[in-house]
Amino acid sequence: IFTIILLLIFTSISTSAQWTATNSNKEGRFMLGTNTNLNYSTLTPEDGESQSILLLNGLLGYFISNNFSCGISLSHASKTILSDESSTGYGGFLRYYSENFYSHLGYNMGDYLYLGVLPIEEYDGIDLGFGYCVWIGNHISFEPSVLYTILRSDGDFIGNKLDFQIGFGVYL
Repeated sequence: IFTIILLLIFTSISTSAQWTATNSNKEGRFMLGTNTNLNYSTLTPEDGESQSILLLNGLLGYFISNNFSCGISLSHASKTILSDESSTGYGGFLRYYSENFYSHLGYNMGDYLYLGVLPIEEYDGIDLGFGYCVWIGNHISFEPSVLYTILRSDGDFIGNKLDFQIGFGVYL
């Protein structure tokens, strides 16, 4: 019975994914998404004063041709550890969709909290990544992804990072 239920679930997801992959990534459609590397944490030291870190990213894209989108990104990070600080970054991205997979190329700039704590002012970064769309209905997807970022500040290389992210996308 368990095997039959799993087979029915995967068949319905596959059918939905096939419909969505062929109809949601068409020229002229919009994509609205958000992702995070699930980096929200709180710390309560002995003095009882709570400290926290929160990182979020947002995307707005437009399909300029079938399976190819471009758009803008916005990121926000805030922390209360050591000192109260927040940062906002913005940039652009390109994505290519093939079946349920996508590849991602992005450029970001602004302020950045490296590892959620170390502030970097006036940074720029190049993102390379890929992800997978798990369709939940015809227009909403759950999107796990891997993102590699090269970080620079004032034109100098300062490091790179690898993020495993989880996000959601709405395709209109």
